[in-house]
Amino acid sequence: MKKLLIVLCALLLCGCATKQYKDLGYSAEEARKIVSLKEDSQAYFSEYSDTLAALLNDEGFREDKLKTYFKYLDIFSTGQLIELANDEVITLDNYDRVKNLTELDEFMIDNIREYLKLTPRFDDEILVYLVNNDMMDSYEKVMKLASDPMFTLDNLDIYLEHFDEKSNIRDLIEYINSKAYLPFYTDEERADVEKYGYYVLVNKYYKLDADYAPDDLVNVESKYGRGKFRKDAYEAYKKMQDDAAADGIYFYIISPYRSYDHQYSLYHRYLANDTQANVDTYSARPGNSEHQLGLAADIMSSGYDFGTFYMAPAAKWLQDNAYKYGFIFRYPESKIDITGYKYEPWHYRYVGDIAEDVYKSGVTYDEYFEKYIK
Repeated sequence: MKKLLIVLCALLLCGCATKQYKDLGYSAEEARKIVSLKEDSQAYFSEYSDTLAALLNDEGFREDKLKTYFKYLDIFSTGQLIELANDEVITLDNYDRVKNLTELDEFMIDNIREYLKLTPRFDDEILVYLVNNDMMDSYEKVMKLASDPMFTLDNLDIYLEHFDEKSNIRDLIEYINSKAYLPFYTDEERADVEKYGYYVLVNKYYKLDADYAPDDLVNVESKYGRGKFRKDAYEAYKKMQDDAAADGIYFYIISPYRSYDHQYSLYHRYLANDTQANVDTYSARPGNSEHQLGLAADIMSSGYDFGTFYMAPAAKWLQDNAYKYGFIFRYPESKIDITGYKYEPWHYRYVGDIAEDVYKSGVTYDEYFEKYIK
């Protein structure tokens, strides 16, 4: 009789317990499975979930993996959870990395085992790309490439194609990022001023429309030089010149804005006395000049001292301070093969609030634009 009472009480308690889970929405069979679990396991079923119900009905369900299933509940489907957790591909310890992987646009569930086999020696996005494209034979080369802060995955195939053309990784990355591996003036794109504003790149690969002219040009006062400049660039320039004067450094601007037609005349005047190959190293073709933006200017310290400006105190002051006012030095002596222009210590370009970042990056604006702006 006593044993019968114990059995009846157990059945009653079990019935109460299963009713609790049935009331949540689980089927009678699912509820029985839940109450057969350890008490701490039952806690995972305090609310109804289609995924949890499906887990219970999967023949691969293992109670000892329940904590892992639950951790990844919002990431994988039922079948994926069972397979990956049971095989210990996904664990409680690698949750953060797995989550990061699954958030990548190129993530492929079929390749997750391969992703996780490899210790990430660089960004997981690169690893996913290599695995997806069956490029693990390039792993060591890519590791070297990815060590450069200017590395971009979009250019990986091109880096590898030209890998042996430069003596070091920095030169290779710069060579590809800046498009210098392409002949100048080929495959030109439109310089989109509306899209990029003060950040727009104009060079031998990006060309302005012939009819482009800024609508906010202002006249440069004689105290600051001559010509026309865009309003914000001019205000920043005035502050720069005034502060330099306070330091005993004197300079002024010439030839800031040039129209397409002006540049056309200038370029063809040079062509009348020189070869095109040589002219292209010191004069922009019409449409490819930063001066047409109204954001670039030639800065002089006396007269038209192009040949000696590099020795003037103004040249050193500008290289050290121009970025503080939104201006960047565009054509360094060591980057002729990248910019396509001879050393122009007098040529500065207004880019606004990113000038300090460009300055600190130590790269040409041609490369900076491709990496961070475009």
